[in-house]
Amino acid sequence: LNPDLIIAGSLSNPSEIKKLKKLGLNIRTFREPSGFKELASQFIELGELLGRKKKAEKILKTAKEKVTVITNKKNPVPKPKVLVQLGINPLFAATGKSFVNDYITLAGGINIAEKAKSGLYSMERVIKDNPDVIVIADMGIEGETEILRWNKYQSINAVRDGDLDEG
Repeated sequence: LNPDLIIAGSLSNPSEIKKLKKLGLNIRTFREPSGFKELASQFIELGELLGRKKKAEKILKTAKEKVTVITNKKNPVPKPKVLVQLGINPLFAATGKSFVNDYITLAGGINIAEKAKSGLYSMERVIKDNPDVIVIADMGIEGETEILRWNKYQSINAVRDGDLDEG
């Protein structure tokens, strides 16, 4: 196909990237952003790589304005405890070192895995932390199966109250 640019993620196989580079292909690898600021920076860099920096800056300006509106709102209601599940077996949660944590915080929630050293999370720990909301990263059929598995744990607020969904 002889692409002008190949964009790889931090989970891309390094040996495959190396092979593609040896073929003389232009590859840019983006690591998983640690927060909204890094995500924004990568977005601008991607816009630049694609010759659309001005468009990327315009989109980012709008996004930052929306984030400012959200963060400036004073919300007197209690903050829900949230689990964003990124993996099934083993159970893997978004930690404080993930841009997903920023989204949880910006939306007014508390990430139950924020202080976890690793995203590996046990079912026992989820039950103990008792999240009010569980978001399962879109995993297709596996996500639907995971919802059924979670429904067995009616002692968890998110399950009992129906705040369990694929996102």
